[in-house]
Amino acid sequence: MLRKLCCLGLIMVFLFSASALAEYDQYRLTVGDKLENLQKWEIFPLDAHNVIVRVYNPLPWHVSWYRDGKLLRTLVPEGDYDSVTPVEPVFEGDGSFSMLCRIPSEEQSTDKFPPPNAQAEWTEEGLTRITPLKERVYATRWDNRIVFYRTDEYARIRYNGKDTCISRELADILRNGSCIALADEVFLTRYFNLEEEDTAVLCLDHGNIRYRIEDPLWCDRFLPDGQGGFFTSQWDIAEWTLERDYSPVRLTHYDRDGKCDRVYQMKGDRVFVTPQRIYTDPGTGTRILYGSAVEPDRKVCSVFAMTLDENMNVTALDVRDIDPDYNGCEADIYLAPNGTPWVFLYNREHPDVIRPAAIPFFLLDQSGEDYGLQIGC
Repeated sequence: MLRKLCCLGLIMVFLFSASALAEYDQYRLTVGDKLENLQKWEIFPLDAHNVIVRVYNPLPWHVSWYRDGKLLRTLVPEGDYDSVTPVEPVFEGDGSFSMLCRIPSEEQSTDKFPPPNAQAEWTEEGLTRITPLKERVYATRWDNRIVFYRTDEYARIRYNGKDTCISRELADILRNGSCIALADEVFLTRYFNLEEEDTAVLCLDHGNIRYRIEDPLWCDRFLPDGQGGFFTSQWDIAEWTLERDYSPVRLTHYDRDGKCDRVYQMKGDRVFVTPQRIYTDPGTGTRILYGSAVEPDRKVCSVFAMTLDENMNVTALDVRDIDPDYNGCEADIYLAPNGTPWVFLYNREHPDVIRPAAIPFFLLDQSGEDYGLQIGC
């Protein structure tokens, strides 16, 4: 009897493992045969079922649309003019999107890196309703929900269907900076002046500089708090090195006036914790912090969703384990416009071992451990 139970248990484990692997197989990305530069892959979730994957290095580029893990349609370069830089999606607040693309013109047909000069819809017939732009697109930011346009006289920021004009002089110094939205027509961006070794964080309020924060320490990313302020995440040693220890990650909070009012510590039990995204529900104000907790030596690879109240107390923790076959992989979190989280899995060091995958967070198996994840002052 005991032997029968053991055999039944082994069969159940095998079936469960096979089912889990089949789930991963379904969401492995099939377009893009050359995987040696996976940090040049961009993931843009649309909702719980659809995701756009943009591969722009190595060439030739591919832009592919997957639905429930199956390739729905793909775009590839059609001529010399658009062979270098791929088309890219631009997302609105309601989840709709259009594609920035390139059509030949006399002034730009010989450019090695032609900028987008048209906007289009992406249908089963390919790019349709192509509309030339009157302005030059010179940057897209924050999961391609923010677009910078520029003319000889001015520049504008387009976000959620609304335009914010800024001076051309200000646009020139912000060209290479990251940018997120903090509130209606309020943006946070980084300023670089390499010649003067000057870096700073600037808040633009309706096109004008509202405040400036000196940026002496490198911060990995900006995380808006949903109330007009933001967090930065910092650690003492670069993330993906053998020297990184289990020291807590510092989450520094700045209020809506740019004042540093609190520093939090985020840590786990013998895992490397990386906070990646924050989503604040516009209806309820609920704040969810997404990130990863990994330890390759112990074959720990997980992602988490930590629900926080207004005082940063943890009210819920959802940890999802990633299949052990992906041990050594990196896990990045991406959010759809409606807040749906997706996980991008890839192996930077050995991309040929297993194909990268983009899978909805909630399809991963719930973990039986919380890995000691906590946050506090």
